[in-house]
Amino acid sequence: MERKFKIMIIVVLIIFSLFELRLFQLQVIEGNKYREMLEDYMTKIENIPAPRGRIYDRNGILIADSIPMFNLYVDLRKYHKASIEEKNRFMAVMLNINPNLRENLERLDVSKNQKVIFEKLDIEQFRTIKNYINEFSFLSYDKFYARKYYGPKSLCHVVGYTDQRSQGKNGIEKEYNYLLKGKDGSRYIKTDAYGNEIGHAKIVEPIPGKDLYLTIDTRLQKELEKLLMEINQPSCAIALNPSNGEILAMVSYPYFDANIFSKKLTSEEWEKLSNDPQHPLLNRCISSSYLPGSIIKPFTALTALYYDLVDPFKIWHCTGKYEITSKNTNKVIATYKDWVRFGHGDVNLIDALKVSCNTYFYNLGVRIGIQTLSEFANLIGLDQKTGIDLPGEIAGLYPSIDWKRKRLNEDWYIGDTVLISIGQGYVSLTPLEITMLYSLIATEGKIFQPHVLKEVVSKSIPENHEMVKIKLIRSIQLSKEKWNVLKEGLKKVVDYPGTNVVDRGTAYEEFKGFKYSVAGKTGTAEISNDEPTHAWFACFSPIKKPSVVFVVFVDRGGYGGHVAAPIARKFLEYYYELNK
Repeated sequence: MERKFKIMIIVVLIIFSLFELRLFQLQVIEGNKYREMLEDYMTKIENIPAPRGRIYDRNGILIADSIPMFNLYVDLRKYHKASIEEKNRFMAVMLNINPNLRENLERLDVSKNQKVIFEKLDIEQFRTIKNYINEFSFLSYDKFYARKYYGPKSLCHVVGYTDQRSQGKNGIEKEYNYLLKGKDGSRYIKTDAYGNEIGHAKIVEPIPGKDLYLTIDTRLQKELEKLLMEINQPSCAIALNPSNGEILAMVSYPYFDANIFSKKLTSEEWEKLSNDPQHPLLNRCISSSYLPGSIIKPFTALTALYYDLVDPFKIWHCTGKYEITSKNTNKVIATYKDWVRFGHGDVNLIDALKVSCNTYFYNLGVRIGIQTLSEFANLIGLDQKTGIDLPGEIAGLYPSIDWKRKRLNEDWYIGDTVLISIGQGYVSLTPLEITMLYSLIATEGKIFQPHVLKEVVSKSIPENHEMVKIKLIRSIQLSKEKWNVLKEGLKKVVDYPGTNVVDRGTAYEEFKGFKYSVAGKTGTAEISNDEPTHAWFACFSPIKKPSVVFVVFVDRGGYGGHVAAPIARKFLEYYYELNK
């Protein structure tokens, strides 16, 4: 018996020893670990959103900013436990601001705990309520930032917009989201066992996003917006500095107000916007391609000059039509007409550009051949994405024999070459691709990367400025004499009065009396027999040292000379007025 008792004592001592050892381990050895775990359990972490970086135009005019906004919450559990006096006092104050508050609170489910009673209050609205937050134990708020856009509304396609989480969804906002978004901070709040706040542990401050300065001049943007609004037709236009690729203005019409995305759109609002038949969400400058019509003729001419396939001064007689005959029967199997029924008479390359002689370019295109035309298009990147720093850019199309065989399972015919030589048939290009073609001519062989971002500035280190580097992406070599031929033809489009409409520059009437030198080309692209034509005008100015390339496109607008060229003149008049 005594032996059993001793064994029991030993067992008890061992158990207590193990218990003591475990207590020692928990309290001394691992005490800090569990203390930290307990502190973490009793610490609430709140996110402190970082203000998104601002966006400015090239002159420092604010385009986009982050505005502090506030949501006011009521804790329903605490509200229902509050005294009658506190509830009545709360209602007396808040009903003046929100008359429906009582009914809203009564319908709320207590299990959901918190509920927003005032959403997206601006700073002034919040100040009228802030004093009451500490007075009522069941009220709290959070701060966030909403995007606010300024300046011309047409900037929506360039700048883009953000979603409800302040993430960039289009334009510069999306392309440079990683620079603009900053880094959120955190607020660590100590709580008791019941979840009540008892103090702040620490605050990690947010790091604001970087500010961006764009190449856009909002004055030019506003003027261009006004000009396209006046014609009230789906259209777009681009102004670019050919010496560095900076986009000075870019407007796609119609457009939308980017500020509508700062609030939560209803499904009806989104459906109305996204299903609008005029497609205001579409950036026509980079996200849609079109038949170019006669503004492609300088490309056909440039190809012939590059490969020495034309004597630019040799006279060719235009009869008003170009005929294709059968090799077997020698009979005419297809006839392609000029826009002047009886022809332009004797013309050389310069004249053909000046009067936009179709039959000259029919002949020239056939002489060059589709293989060489498509080869040169690839060399200068005519139908390739430019790499502009905006999302949504598409590549156009300059067709080839292989393309037609793979896409349509058909052979290439001479008639196909005839049509693409004047910008008809299968060719389809974006307005930005056309802009880069004329930039190549303006600089005599150089294409610089088109871009919208000019400079990045850190808020935390204001003196830290990062300029966007100018990038030469393509170049070709051509004699000065050949460039002069091409430029002379485009110059006469604008300033040659002629004796009648047949030998007058196709944009002369629209630019008559203009003070500055301009080289340009009208374009009228036929879609079908049943629809109006597309209207184009592309140009650069001044001719010797071009500082701006301008391209305007009007969807089903009519004739390029009558519709698009007047827009170009008005824009250039404003451009030179600003740059006196």
